[in-house]
Amino acid sequence: MQRQLSFLHYFIILALLALHPRLVEADSFDQPSLITRRMSISSQPKFQNWQLTDQEQQKTITQLILPLNVDFSLSSRTRIQITQSHVRSDLQSKSVGSQPDIERIELLGFGDVKAKLFHVFSDRFLLVGGLSLPTGKKEINREENMVSAALFDQSLDFEVGRLGEGWGFNLGTGYVHSFSNATVSLGANYLYRDSYLKKYLDFMIENPVYDPGQEYSMAVGIDVGKDTIQWRSDAVYTYHTPETLDQKNYFRQGSNLLLDSGLAYIKHRFQVELFGQYLRYWDSKRPDSEGDLDILIYDLNNRWVYGISARYRVGQKTTVFGSISDKQIRTHSDKKFSAIRAYALNLFYRLTPNLAFTSGVKISSGDMTQQVELSGLSLYAALTTGF
Repeated sequence: MQRQLSFLHYFIILALLALHPRLVEADSFDQPSLITRRMSISSQPKFQNWQLTDQEQQKTITQLILPLNVDFSLSSRTRIQITQSHVRSDLQSKSVGSQPDIERIELLGFGDVKAKLFHVFSDRFLLVGGLSLPTGKKEINREENMVSAALFDQSLDFEVGRLGEGWGFNLGTGYVHSFSNATVSLGANYLYRDSYLKKYLDFMIENPVYDPGQEYSMAVGIDVGKDTIQWRSDAVYTYHTPETLDQKNYFRQGSNLLLDSGLAYIKHRFQVELFGQYLRYWDSKRPDSEGDLDILIYDLNNRWVYGISARYRVGQKTTVFGSISDKQIRTHSDKKFSAIRAYALNLFYRLTPNLAFTSGVKISSGDMTQQVELSGLSLYAALTTGF
């Protein structure tokens, strides 16, 4: 049952991605949980820094996220999660090979409050509902929009692009059925996001009403194996309704398909996994090379991620997790857009039965279009307490 519900929870996270525009990285760390409590409070501050360097310019993009997460159980079958984040992002550039010509732009503010409700009807069926409250910062000027656009670069992995995204809600279900050595999972999700006014575009459009569109997602997964060898394979298909500005479909966003697989070897306290992830976009040509519409890359390219991860539990309180992964962004004609290698190391430590500490670091390097060198650093630390 625990493995079944863990997949359903994973699907729900994927189905809610429109409320959070970044896809889950394949090498992310699923930290051990505290002993079941009625309520837990956690904060996982995260710092990310990327440098993009070519022959003429070095651009530095940084982001600091200060979140607050509250998770509490209404009953043995129902729980609620509430999250709120304060985000600071900076974009700075300087010329290469001459006196520094520094330009620094800052985007600072709170994000939307997001609530999720999970209810388990039976050992096989799960229902989830999500609500996004428009508390985040939406009114930004053109300079702040340049920072927001840079955060949407497909080669990077910033967690927050836009601060405020307006009203939104979703409804999803998940179903699990187990056979002798296999578990099959099915899921469906509907996501609605309300339109809002982009006042900083008044200079080019008289009534710049932005409608992010709606999304319909379907997921299927299968887990096969016994205690030592386990194989998983998940697929999530998402259909987007038109994403418009002033009722015009500038974006032409199409559907996308996410495939995620892994082969794990588990022995006592040790686990090693080979994983792979493929993301395919259709019909996503976006004529926005200047970034005016919050999008830096006007063609949503396909993505490959593959690598190896290992986890080791040291005693009863400590778990160490590490991974090496390669990420490739390719155009629809299969031309390489960027290639990035990342090394991640994470530590989980249970201070007391009610208090846990988690920290992690990820170092990345690579290139984009064979002209821009990329280097990245990501740090986070989390403190979780339960009641």
